[in-house]
Amino acid sequence: PATPFALSFVVLVEAVATHNYLDAAAAIMASYSGGFGDGTDRAEMLYLDAAGVGWADDTGAVAFDVRNNAYHTYRVDSDGAGTVRVSIDGMMVLTRPGFITNGAIAIGDQTNDAQLDATLRIRSIAQLCP
Repeated sequence: PATPFALSFVVLVEAVATHNYLDAAAAIMASYSGGFGDGTDRAEMLYLDAAGVGWADDTGAVAFDVRNNAYHTYRVDSDGAGTVRVSIDGMMVLTRPGFITNGAIAIGDQTNDAQLDATLRIRSIAQLCP
């Protein structure tokens, strides 16, 4: 967690329900503690929605329709000092200071709400040398 890291997720989202606060039908989590995740995991996860990509605690988002029948590369870069940057297809779109990670990652449905579902294809997940 205190070491810089970069993770790349190549994903195609076929269908996705709109996220709600701390829930996402399609999520990328750069910190995961199991089950439904704890409050920190859920607040800092990225949702992938038809209307945009953003933090599940709704503190930041960028307009982007993920359902365009194409694979996109979502990259999470951490400086090891608590700041992460998120890029989509090479364009930096979000920054978050004070990011906390436990070193475990997860991708997929991160919700305990009924009918908040998604269909996605994961081509690859890679740890990159920063």
